[in-house]
Amino acid sequence: MNVHQKIYGFRGAINGMESFQADKKFYLTYTFRFSNNKQVELANELLKYCKKENNVIKPFFKEEDIKEVKTACIITRTNAELVKMFTLKKMQDKLKPVREPYQFFSKFFDVFDRKLNIEGDKLGITFQEYLDKLEVLAGQVEDVELNSTISIIRKYPNKDFFSNLYQIAKMNYKRKNLPISIGTAHSTKGLEFDIVILTEDFPTIEELLKMVKEKYIEIMKNNRNIKEVSKKKIFSAQRRTWEYFS
Repeated sequence: MNVHQKIYGFRGAINGMESFQADKKFYLTYTFRFSNNKQVELANELLKYCKKENNVIKPFFKEEDIKEVKTACIITRTNAELVKMFTLKKMQDKLKPVREPYQFFSKFFDVFDRKLNIEGDKLGITFQEYLDKLEVLAGQVEDVELNSTISIIRKYPNKDFFSNLYQIAKMNYKRKNLPISIGTAHSTKGLEFDIVILTEDFPTIEELLKMVKEKYIEIMKNNRNIKEVSKKKIFSAQRRTWEYFS
């Protein structure tokens, strides 16, 4: 059994395995998701301190079992970081998107075409003023994707530049035998590679714990007067994180 895979708990789903007694429990401690020891150590650290789990996970495959690296992938948190990788000339002829790349570039084109709504007349202001207003909006709603997109556009404020990058990515998508695949965490879900490299736009465990703690405090402040029944629906992960930091 693996009690940490109840991803639909927020909708009221329960773990049926815990509803009856058994003579013996067998825990699903082997993972097929990664073979890197550092990744396993980080996952175990998160389970130990956030969920008080003492059954450590172990990689089914070990790094030394991989005799020959045939596939490699760079995985980004955001579409913007993926596009940023294509701005590196030395990487442009090596990266093969895991999906048709327009979905990764579309936000950039939306910004240049001013398709994202802001307060006031977006056509009556300069493009830089439009970016400023978008950045404020992105900060207010904590839109990491939009913030990252704006940051890159400020460095390369030319739509044709991104159109050319998209054409390169589109051409690479159709090519075979490129050495490195590239995709976001969402677009690579379910795919397998011998080696995976995560980009720097992923938050660290410390940053994640801090965010969860802040969200928990915010929820508690905003729900002081709600019924006790509703309070019980707060995610258990947030509760345990609060206990860890208390």
